[in-house]
Amino acid sequence: MISNMAGITPGKAGWATYPMPGIEPILVDDKGLEITEKDEEGMYRGNLCIKQAWPSTIRTTYGDHERCRTNYFATYDNLYFTGDGAFRNDAGQYRITGRVDDVLYGEKMDGTSPPVVLLWLELVSFARHAKVFDFVF
Repeated sequence: MISNMAGITPGKAGWATYPMPGIEPILVDDKGLEITEKDEEGMYRGNLCIKQAWPSTIRTTYGDHERCRTNYFATYDNLYFTGDGAFRNDAGQYRITGRVDDVLYGEKMDGTSPPVVLLWLELVSFARHAKVFDFVF
């Protein structure tokens, strides 16, 4: 839904870049208000939503329609919530920072978790948490 098109739009390492034709992304805060102010790094940061339906919009989840409705369509009024955080630069390019509802070891992860902080570096294009078992006897 947000991706560079080879040979048409310029790519940028670690960035999803531009939305595909017909996709209208929007960044919102936790209350569902559109992000209109840049942060201290000159980026617009927020929760990634889609304004209007598109041909492949999910309509239900097999066996659990209510969960599909509450997860994607009820979080923010009149928006499809992707579940991801993102930021956008002045050129309109998007960078996905990851799930905003991830929980690791009982703590909710957000845009300040260590993998996401690594993504702020221009040389890092992918980072994630991995559970490591520490067997202490």
